[in-house]
Amino acid sequence: MKKLLLIEDEDIAFSYIKRILSGIGYGADRIVRCNTLGELDGVVADDYEIVITDLSLPDSVYPRTFEVVKNKFPYTPIIVLTVTNELSVALGSIQLGAQDYLVKGEFNEKMLGKSIQYAIERKKISNDYKRLFNDSPTPMYIYDIETYRFLSVNYAALRQYGYTRDEFLSMSAADIRPKDDVDAFYQFSSSMNNDYFNVGQRRHLKKGGEVFYVHIYTHNTYFEGREARIVLATDVDQRVKTEIALKEKSDEVTSILESITDGFFTLDHDWKFQYVNKESEKALKHKRKDLIGRHIKDILPEVKSLKFYSECKKAVIEKSSVHFEEYFEPFSKWFAMNAYPSKEGLAVYFTDITEQKKALEKIFIEKQNLYATINNTKDIIWSVNKNFEIMSANDAFWDRIFLISGKQKREVQKVDFDKDLFDVWISYYERAFGDEAFKIIWTETANGQVIYEEVSFNPIYDKDRCVIGVSCFSRDITAQRNYMDVIEKQNEQLRKIAWVQSHEVRSPVASILGLAQLFNHEDTNDPFNIEILKNISVAATHLDSIIKKISAYTRAEE
Repeated sequence: MKKLLLIEDEDIAFSYIKRILSGIGYGADRIVRCNTLGELDGVVADDYEIVITDLSLPDSVYPRTFEVVKNKFPYTPIIVLTVTNELSVALGSIQLGAQDYLVKGEFNEKMLGKSIQYAIERKKISNDYKRLFNDSPTPMYIYDIETYRFLSVNYAALRQYGYTRDEFLSMSAADIRPKDDVDAFYQFSSSMNNDYFNVGQRRHLKKGGEVFYVHIYTHNTYFEGREARIVLATDVDQRVKTEIALKEKSDEVTSILESITDGFFTLDHDWKFQYVNKESEKALKHKRKDLIGRHIKDILPEVKSLKFYSECKKAVIEKSSVHFEEYFEPFSKWFAMNAYPSKEGLAVYFTDITEQKKALEKIFIEKQNLYATINNTKDIIWSVNKNFEIMSANDAFWDRIFLISGKQKREVQKVDFDKDLFDVWISYYERAFGDEAFKIIWTETANGQVIYEEVSFNPIYDKDRCVIGVSCFSRDITAQRNYMDVIEKQNEQLRKIAWVQSHEVRSPVASILGLAQLFNHEDTNDPFNIEILKNISVAATHLDSIIKKISAYTRAEE
């Protein structure tokens, strides 16, 4: 059985009312007392069938006392207690939602019992209407026409705006609007004379500051004795923003279609022009006003023989877009065409690709020349990206890979290489990724012969000068290296010959020259000449041995 809550701080008054209540069936176990509003914090509203409250309490006075009690017990009937000189306050409480009032000391069991019974019945009727308001799925609130303060709000509105009831009722109707819209709201509200008004779409604010669109319907009313306005605020944010976006997109598309350097036109189901942008005017060599409503064959008599006609017809029949390229003889141009079917007919977007065709042809020729160049050399050319993947390579590269791994281009994998060898090459790539250009001499042994290769590593940069890959060039320098070895050996022999010439040859030559000066040419029979000739012979014999030694060096050089 539900209880009765008596909010009264005066002990005498409490005892008086408790005694009367006991006479009409409320035992002590059904009467709960609170001395202040603060004590209501732990009270559960659904436990009570009626509330009797004094309006003047130690921690509150009228009208706050009644507002707090009413908000705490929205579906519970409330009887206010007053003194004789507070009748205006009691009547004001009735206007604010109290079901009845009693003057202290001027009621008996019969009056109190009747007041409780009538209050409960009145509240039942009032609750039915209140629940229609509070439980409505449409967000609704009521505000004071004079002060714009909120007087009531339903659950749907609280969910929509994100506030608690206490937070919402502490605000005004201006607080849920963007600042830029407040003045217009005041001006519009003051000019509304009709009881009912379809205000239309307006911007509102949620608790977190998010702006959203609502459709507003209002009706003037009276609420708790005040002139008020009840408002239905339906969330149309998604629809409005979609409409705005569509409008903006439509305007944007029109603006784009008029400003782009490519052509765009639409045809209806009878192949008549419906829309033509500026570039289409130029391409078709007709003014827009002369094109709209005319059949396309009036502009292109040979249209049915063109790929354009068959592809566009296909798009309409199959209800799918088509994309194609065609050379238009009347205009001496290549066009890339895109046709899209629609309910109204066909939308055609075309781009002049004549220069692109020429450029592609030039690129193709240059590419073929490049391929021919890099593939007509025995030098190995390749490039890798930062994932150590091959970006490009010539045939010589893939031939070498086949010799190493026995795998073709699309078959080779990391596991097909010696791990230590693979890691060495990774270290070279990483050096180049570090923005270093360098060369190495790579040696390998094939069929018992040492092969020498000069390998260049050069970073590849993007437009921001960031390294994105490595370009590699490997050249066989075995012949050059062997030739240099031969030259070095020859130089060594020449150095030996030079040493012999500069050191060993000098001695016998000097002896011969010295002896020759001692020879007596005036008296050839001079006995001393015989001794000189013997010594010259010895020196000549020494010189001959030295010349033979030089000859041996020369043969070794060969």
